[in-house]
Parts: sequence; structure tokens; C-alpha cells
Amino acid sequence: METARIRTEPGTSDNVLFALDRAERHVCRFGWKMEKRITDVYALIAVSEGRGQIVLNGKVRSLAPGKAFLLPIGTVLEAESVLTGDLVFCEISFRAFRLDDRKTISASGVADPIFGVGFARDEEIRATPFSKLVQLAEEICAREAALAIKAEPAARIKNNGKLQELAAFLLESCVPVSGDASDYEVSDSRLAVERSITYLREAYLEEISLAELACKAGIGRSQYARLFRELTGKSLVEFMTDLRIDRAKALLTTTGGKLRDIAKQTGFRDEYYFNRRFKQNVGVSPKQYMNRSKERMRVLSMEYLGELLALGVRPIAAARYLTESIPGRGPIPDMRDIGNVDEELATIIGLKPDLILLRDGESDMSAMASSLSRIAPVAQVSWEDNVFDHMNAVAGLIGREREAKEWALQYEKKAEHARSALRGCLGQGETVALLGVFDDFLCVFADRNVGHTFYHVLGFEPPSKVRKIISDRTEIGARNIAEKELAQYDADRMYIMVFGGARAELRYKGLTACPEWKQLSSVRRGKVQRLDGRWFPYDAYTLDWEIDEVMNLLREG
Repeated sequence: METARIRTEPGTSDNVLFALDRAERHVCRFGWKMEKRITDVYALIAVSEGRGQIVLNGKVRSLAPGKAFLLPIGTVLEAESVLTGDLVFCEISFRAFRLDDRKTISASGVADPIFGVGFARDEEIRATPFSKLVQLAEEICAREAALAIKAEPAARIKNNGKLQELAAFLLESCVPVSGDASDYEVSDSRLAVERSITYLREAYLEEISLAELACKAGIGRSQYARLFRELTGKSLVEFMTDLRIDRAKALLTTTGGKLRDIAKQTGFRDEYYFNRRFKQNVGVSPKQYMNRSKERMRVLSMEYLGELLALGVRPIAAARYLTESIPGRGPIPDMRDIGNVDEELATIIGLKPDLILLRDGESDMSAMASSLSRIAPVAQVSWEDNVFDHMNAVAGLIGREREAKEWALQYEKKAEHARSALRGCLGQGETVALLGVFDDFLCVFADRNVGHTFYHVLGFEPPSKVRKIISDRTEIGARNIAEKELAQYDADRMYIMVFGGARAELRYKGLTACPEWKQLSSVRRGKVQRLDGRWFPYDAYTLDWEIDEVMNLLREG
């Protein structure tokens, strides 16, 4: 391993090796919070943008550009952003080992065994120059992010080498900052104003005066007004108006509601006053803004990518699992893939979306909506509705109602053509069972996903048990089953989709070898065909593709 030997304080081994544990550059929107935890390794926090607060062993310290904290093992830590704009900081966690016995070094007593007396668990450090500290920290974080995508042993060694350089800089150029009481008084006043700003973001419907806010913050009115303008660049009235206008923009984009309702929901006394203030701030009327926004909307698709593509809209970005499952086309130019939302918030912020599309009905979607709504308006379309309702809802959000009607007419014509062309290939009342094999379960499809094409478009009869699932609506789209239940879903034909990796393939092999499988009439008659994962999505683009594919499929089997 590439290392640099660091000379340490008396009382420790002469030489120490630092090993990187993790490194991340955080970009935090207002309202972000770090849950309380205890550091199990050394941690460096260096702030480059924004403001917030950090609590170290119960003591509140402010976070601002130019501030840094070097935390020994065992520090009780929590933090939050408390201001307009992003709080940006690097967090680098590392371990220290003695080179003579390779044992991990941990704190003991008052003095830190590496960085010496004065580096208390709740004190700030001053680095000179601070720009070099940030440069080193951001470089380590950037390299670590790249390694998370593609692991390269040589690159990891080099990043550990960069950590040795950072550790040397800390030893040579950083000193602890003493806790001067007057500094903390100024910091506490500023933090009190920052907290009230966070409160206002959630209470924008309330009529609250500057005097009331100053009283709650425990400081004088003039000092509060000065700090408020320093932190926001605006007066209280300007700030509250902008908050309400931003909320109105979100409602205009996602709901298309009446102006008087939107005015009421955003704290304006009536629609006429709302219309006047909106035009003063934005430059156009609310109705003009709504129409113009839909024409040039930058959409982030965390669901309903197929509907957008069917409407002729290319989003600026989409969830990776959606882009990987769109059939019949390669990568979509100029469209970014989004993996884990929490890890890619900075990327999403940089894309500057006008609208973020999600489905509803699940707890993880609610949590995602809450996080993403701080970046742009979020529209959640009901997943329980059918594909035509999905199309109409998405089209309404982006001003593509005409295109949605045209798609529905074209789709029905295509479906009718497929039914006519295949009449000679299908037996009267012929039944079809649709099975799905995944990594962790086996399921039978109802009338969504691939079932929509076989049952609604082509008119195949489902097995009686599946017909009951469809009529009862007890499950949406599919039901998980056990191998011993296969006989209950026997049919004239069977189509089986294997979706996943090696575990799904192993499950499929085990299924086709079991006695229950061999007893199925479709298996005995050789009427089983395998489908791949492209048939799984339930969206307008995929269902349109399936009509073309299913005609070839039926002619073959």
C-alpha cells in the first residue's frame, strides 16, 4: 500500500498509517437532518457552502463555510441544515494504525493520541489555508464516489495515499479553536434566526410579524431583521411572498386547479391579489405560467417513463430500473439514469427538473416524494389505476392531452388488427396461464403487465382462479403462489417469464424439474413458451411493443 509516515505527538508510536473508511460529499437541502450516532473511527467534517448546525456531545456548534471539525472516536454526533440553499460539506472517516504492531489507535484520556492536547471532542479546528483542506477532502470524496461505480485496486491505493496527504496537512496546519463565549453568543443568535427561517418554510400560510419572530428567537427586533436579511438576502415580507409564489408554481404545475383555490392554499387573501403579486414576481400571469411551463417542462421520471415516451416526451432523467426495462430500443440520448435517490440528490438538484413523476400507494414512495419535493414539484399518479388512466394523468400534467387521445386510438386499432390476424391461430375459449419467476418468488399474472395483452387485447381466457383474482381485485396485477399450487392454474397454453439474475434461473430450473410442473396439461402438450424480462413492465410503451411481439410468438407456438 502507498503510504506516508506521519510524525505524531509524544506518547504514541513514532509512525502511524491512516486507512480510509468512507468519504462522502454531502449536498443537503433545507430541512435535512443527520441522525444521532457515535463515531467509531476518526471523522473530519469540512463545510464549503451553506449553513447549518452540528451537535457534538450535546454542544451546539454552527456549520458555515470555512468551518471544520476533527472528531475522535466516540464522539456523539448529529447535524442539520437550517437555511435557504444547500449545505455542502465533506465527511471523511478514517482509522489510524501503529506501524510497529498494526493495532488500531483510539482516544484515551484528555489528549488525543495522534493530534494531541486541545483536540476535544466538541471543538472546531482552524485550517490554514482552508481552501487546501477542502480541495484535499473533495478530491478524496470524488475518487471514492468513482470507486463505488467501478472498483479499481490501484485507484483505491492512490486514494489512501491522498488520505495520508490530508492527515499530514491536519497535523501540520490545523489548530483547535478555543470556545470564546462572545463568538458562541453571535452564533446562537444566528442559529435562532436560522431555525425560525426553517419554521417559516413550513408555516407559509400563517400571518406572523417580525416582532413575533424576534420574540420567539429571543433577540431584539432590529438584530433579528439584520440577521434575517444577511441569511436570506430578503426582508420578511419578500421572503414570505417568494415562499408562497414557489408553492403556487408547484400547484399550477401539478394540479391545474382553479386560481381561487390555489390562492387560498398558498396564503393569498383572494385570487385577484394572488394574480397581481404572481405577475409582479414571475413576469407572467398564473395561467400563462401554467401553459408555458407545460410546453418546456423538464421532467424527472421515477415512474411512468413508458407513458412519457408514448406521448413523445423525453425526460431529462429517469430511474435506472425503468431505463433498463424499456423494450425495443437502446439507450435514450441526453437522458440521465438515476439510481439510489438519496445518493444522487446532488445530481437531481443539478438537473433542475420542473416536475418529478412518482407513483403513489407505497410507504417508500411517500418518503421519496417528501425528499424530492424540496427540489421540484412532485406529482404522484395512482398506481392502482389502469394504463389508460396513467396516460391521461401524465398527459394532463405536461399538456399532452391531444397526444394521449391519439395514442389510445392508435393502440385500439393496432389491438383490433392483432385480434383479426390471429383468429385462425386461436382455439375457441382457449385458456392461457401467465407465470412469473423472480429471484425470491413465483407468481401468476392477472390482467396487468403481460396479462393486459393476453387477456384484454387478444381475448384469451384466464384459468378460473385467475378470473376470480381479476373480478375480486384482491391483488393488483399478480398473486404469489407456491409450486404445489400450479395445478390450480393449469391452462391450454402457458407463458413463463423469468425476471432476475442467477437466482431466478436456478428457481426456474427447479420449477421445471418438480412433479407438479410435469403434470400440467400445457407442459405435456408442449404448449409452454418462455418470455424474457422485457414483457414485465406495465406501461403504455411496453404494451404497444407487446402487440407486435405477441403475433410472432403465437405464430411460432
